[in-house]
Amino acid sequence: MKKWKQIFAIALVAVLVMGCKKAETKLLPPNTTIEIAKPYRYSSWPMCGSVKNKLVCVYTIGDSHHDNYNSDTYVSVSSDGINWSEKKCIINTPNKRDGVTGKGNDKDGNMLILDRIGAPGSFDAYFVVYKSADGLDWQPISQPEFETRVGHAGDIVYIPTVGLVSFFNTYGEDRPWGESRSWGMLRSEDNGVTWTQQNVETGLSSYECPSELSAVYLGDGRILVMGRLDNQDAEHTTMYQMQSSDYGATWVRHRTNIAGLQNTPSLLYDEKTRIVTMYIMDRGTGELKKYVVTEDAVWDKPTSWPAAEIISSGWGKGIDVGNVNTVRFKGNDFAAFYSGTSDLAGIYAVVQ
Repeated sequence: MKKWKQIFAIALVAVLVMGCKKAETKLLPPNTTIEIAKPYRYSSWPMCGSVKNKLVCVYTIGDSHHDNYNSDTYVSVSSDGINWSEKKCIINTPNKRDGVTGKGNDKDGNMLILDRIGAPGSFDAYFVVYKSADGLDWQPISQPEFETRVGHAGDIVYIPTVGLVSFFNTYGEDRPWGESRSWGMLRSEDNGVTWTQQNVETGLSSYECPSELSAVYLGDGRILVMGRLDNQDAEHTTMYQMQSSDYGATWVRHRTNIAGLQNTPSLLYDEKTRIVTMYIMDRGTGELKKYVVTEDAVWDKPTSWPAAEIISSGWGKGIDVGNVNTVRFKGNDFAAFYSGTSDLAGIYAVVQ
């Protein structure tokens, strides 16, 4: 009898060890570079997500960075991160600019995207929320109306007691619609069908207002948000960090020690290790940068971000590169971005 118990114990340990190894296995070797979409017209602004065991990359194809009339939304999907499906046009609004600014998942695992229709910050721009169960077929589920006009709505995160949340900013002053800027939260308690708006700060200059925000929920009511610096002067030269300890009811905004203009952040969080990972594509240098830090190291310490690791370089510069967007999938981080020239760009990802 003891012998059988010993055999059973050994077998159980073996199963547990194998399970641990499987959980740690990465889908792809770190530092793999992938071409998701070959350079074609101005392919840009990828949103990288996942749904039901598939990677999904939604992106825009237009004629240029400032094309407000012929830009449509496309998607490609992959099961292994290397082989991607042919692009499929999923949103095409005649004579309007379509572009996805944020992505996430609802509580049922479906993927959601926030498609902005119209020029960024224009008076007639609006958002439509789309849902997909497979990454290829998308259905509109909401066209929310907001009292404060939304210029950009970022990735969707789930926050307990609050629901699905996307952080937004307005555009103004220099874009050039002549009004001050605001930022805040868009909230949905019904899986993305209806949305309410909560302004956090209003009346800010373009130097003060954080833009193109990325957020992670750290637990115990704590939300960490990073926002790019959209305009700079001698006083304002760094990225912004926002914090809430009460599920988003109240906020503080800080300047950080991360310099750079119009570098959109993308955050990931590991609940087990309590590590925050932030990616940015540095438009000034054409370098993809990765910041890794424990949550306690930067919570209430916004100028304590460590030096970045440069994980890829040699890409375009200025507005024709950037806006990295990330997803964690089967043990890897997929950091997607666009790079090219003023009229020809492609979609790429660096795997970590």
